[in-house]
Amino acid sequence: MLLVSPTFAESRYVHVAVSGLGTKADGTGQASGIHDYTPSHLAIQQTYKVVHGVGQSKLKEIVQSLKCKTSEAKKLIITANSWGADAAYRLALLYKKHCHQTVEIFGLVDGVAKPLSPFNKVIPAKKCLNYFQTMGPLRGKKLEGCENIDMTESICGHIQEKITFDCHINAEWYGAMDLQNKLEELLSKN
Repeated sequence: MLLVSPTFAESRYVHVAVSGLGTKADGTGQASGIHDYTPSHLAIQQTYKVVHGVGQSKLKEIVQSLKCKTSEAKKLIITANSWGADAAYRLALLYKKHCHQTVEIFGLVDGVAKPLSPFNKVIPAKKCLNYFQTMGPLRGKKLEGCENIDMTESICGHIQEKITFDCHINAEWYGAMDLQNKLEELLSKN
C-alpha cells in the first residue's frame, strides 16, 4: 500500500503552460519551449498546455478544475512565453477572483503584448520569475514584483543584427529550459 503524507497531498499543483504565436491548440505548428520544457515534479498533478489565443471559457474550465472551494483544492503554477503572457495574466486574475488567492508561481519568458510591445503588468503571484531579453522588435522587460533574469548578453550577445527575431527565439528556448529547472528546484523545497 502506498502512503502519502498529508503535506504532500496538500501541496498538489496544477500547471498551466501558455505558448505564444505559432503553436496551435491541437499541438501542431511551431514548437514551443514553454510546452516542451514543463516540470515533471511529483507535486504537479496535472499540466494544461494552451496557446495565446485560448478562450475565456477554457480558462474558466481550468480554474474550476482546481476545486479551490473544497478540501481538495489545488494550487496553481502558470508559465508562459511571448504572446502567451496576456492569456496567462488573465488566468491569474481569474484564479484570484474565483479562488481568492494568488498564483503560487508565475514564470514568464520574454513576455510580449500585442501587437509588438513588451508585456508590462504586475503579476498577481506569490513568486514571479521573469526571463527576458532586450534586443529586436519582440522582447520582454523587467517587471515590478518579479525576480527578473535578463538574458540579453548571455543568449543574444553573438547576434549582430538588432532587428531580427533570433534573440526572442533563443530566449524562448533557453529561458523555458532554465525556468523548468527553477520550478523543479522550488517545488523540491516545499
